[in-house]
Amino acid sequence: MITVERTYSDFDDLWNTILGGPSAGQALAVMSEEEVSRFREVLQDRLQPAGSGPITLSGRAHAIRGTVPSLCFVHGEGDAPVWGQSDPQARGVAVNA
Repeated sequence: MITVERTYSDFDDLWNTILGGPSAGQALAVMSEEEVSRFREVLQDRLQPAGSGPITLSGRAHAIRGTVPSLCFVHGEGDAPVWGQSDPQARGVAVNA
């Protein structure tokens, strides 16, 4: 699992980042002033109930890493191309059989 955190100095710092963002900023741009104002109030109440100070947000993502057995080009009889399992030392390298 990958976890990231970002701390904003205050709510205005967070809000300015949101306004400049590619997704939320565009969504807010099409809202009325009243809707944006109400959204801002609700967000601030949820993220900063004390009214001031830094805000730290975190996000998590699950990640996996895997490997796929590689194949290498092997010259067969009469130089006919065939694909065969490579050894780790010759991954993706043309070899003669």
